[in-house]
Amino acid sequence: MSKNVDMPDDVEMERRYAAIRTALFLLAFSLVLPVAHYLWQACCS
Repeated sequence: MSKNVDMPDDVEMERRYAAIRTALFLLAFSLVLPVAHYLWQACCS
């Protein structure tokens, strides 16, 4: 009985962690990309 009760919480937590990981990855990517572009232009121009 308790396993059936715990299951949705685990699924919801995993979904929440996946969403947080995705958001952090997109945030980091959006910050790194302009910096990399600037460094590329500074080095290679």
